[in-house]
Amino acid sequence: MTEKYIAARRSKSSAELTYSRDRQNNNFVLVPWDKNELGHIHYLSHFLMEMGRLGLSLEKLSSSNREVVSNLLDWYADRPGDGYAVLVDWIHLDYQAMCKRVYDSPDAKPRIEISAEINDKGDLSVRWYPRGFRESYFDSNKELRSPFEHISSRHYPRPTDFQWFEGEEPAGPERRPTNELMFIGRVGALDPNPENECRQDAEYDIEAAEAILICAVRSAFDSLVRYLSISFEVTLMNDFAFDVCKGQNAGAATRGQANMNNLFRVVGWKLVDHEVPSLRPSAQIVQINRS
Repeated sequence: MTEKYIAARRSKSSAELTYSRDRQNNNFVLVPWDKNELGHIHYLSHFLMEMGRLGLSLEKLSSSNREVVSNLLDWYADRPGDGYAVLVDWIHLDYQAMCKRVYDSPDAKPRIEISAEINDKGDLSVRWYPRGFRESYFDSNKELRSPFEHISSRHYPRPTDFQWFEGEEPAGPERRPTNELMFIGRVGALDPNPENECRQDAEYDIEAAEAILICAVRSAFDSLVRYLSISFEVTLMNDFAFDVCKGQNAGAATRGQANMNNLFRVVGWKLVDHEVPSLRPSAQIVQINRS
């Protein structure tokens, strides 16, 4: 499926592309991030087009880059997925609690929390929980209805809108936790810092590629949160924090780019606990150069 998608992108005529070529250096002109358009696939689409421009097949990417691209394409193809199907099974809601909330506020929605974590293998897992789950704790005086059911057996200091929540099962090759909404492997291996030593065996500028890919991952995460916000009141437990450089400090991959002084490039990132909303700088896409 991935190779067919790349081939389809290559077959598009230049008039259909949202990127134009600079006639002097034959580079793609940088396009600023626009969240009002289809921003969630903006970076991934650009990455695939850059692969086609450079004649790079999926097999020529580093193993971590290849897994991130493949998992992103699979996630977009399969979403909303099994985890979302469990989330919107309304039989799990506490109807009495929801009726009271809707009576008090007609716009009330079920409240959920979203976590984003990197495991020890570097894999990104995004999961949902009823509001107040992180504050709850196991209560030995309550009945345990299922090993992975987390409402009946726990005490919630704040009221929850759910009467049943099952998840957090051990992950395996053929099974993911039922409350997982997104899984992207090897995200933790992405290091977009242009100051890294050049990887001599690579056929392309890996740091520039990984700057695009981490933006693509965050864009997918943002699109998921926006989608969930239609039906739920969403609280983020974790969020992406980017380190961004501008202009001359953006690294070697920006040389020869149009409007370089206005170029923002991601040079570092991390997942942080999300307590209060903060300004999140949006980075522009960068061109991938051959090493």
